[in-house]
Amino acid sequence: MSDNACPATSDSITIRSVDARPKFELGPDSVVCPTRPIILSVKGLGGYAWSDDSFADTLKVKAGGRYILTGYLNNPNCTFADTINFEQVECPNLLIPDAFSPNGDVVSDSWQLKGLGITEFDLTIYNAWGEVVFVSKDQKNSWDGMYRGKVAPVGTYKYLIKYNVDLGDRMAQENKTGTVTLVR
Repeated sequence: MSDNACPATSDSITIRSVDARPKFELGPDSVVCPTRPIILSVKGLGGYAWSDDSFADTLKVKAGGRYILTGYLNNPNCTFADTINFEQVECPNLLIPDAFSPNGDVVSDSWQLKGLGITEFDLTIYNAWGEVVFVSKDQKNSWDGMYRGKVAPVGTYKYLIKYNVDLGDRMAQENKTGTVTLVR
């Protein structure tokens, strides 16, 4: 028998290494205030493990600290992790009185809003018929209880306040609605 009956053949294969680790970023370090939590969200992974021992695709951050997410696509042994740090800061507040008495006694004679870290302020006050009685784009401007140059009647007025809050590394938009009572 001859070795020539089966001619020698050759073939080649290429082996490529595929990185099956997920890639995600939680973003840059940031600030958080307890009354305005931040939602961290990563979608599309096969599994999630947060540093607080939760396993959801989102995490609500209400306090400062270091937050780590370890995730995988299909293989729990092939993971990727990212870390984000939050500094807890004092939450800016807008103090909104619920009543005022513009009667000349120098006590609560105007409706004055007070707050820190407030920018791009827009206030509109409406009477019971939906008419605009006061508008201000400056938080320092107060309503003196006048409407069209006359004393506004005693009663309840609705307000809409739109403003931005400076949280240091980002701005948060806030909208507040409510009522204020004018008494004499």
